[in-house]
Amino acid sequence: MGSRKLQQKKDGSYQIILPKDMVEGLGWKKGDEIDFSYQSGGLFLKQK
Repeated sequence: MGSRKLQQKKDGSYQIILPKDMVEGLGWKKGDEIDFSYQSGGLFLKQK
């Protein structure tokens, strides 16, 4: 499994890059909307 990356974009927002095999394993596809929340345990993602 590849590494995950956090990059800051020019507009000040952040982009999280996940390895393709990880995303495909979750069943997510390009264009899917993903909900997120930040809690004390970390960043949580789920498909809308």
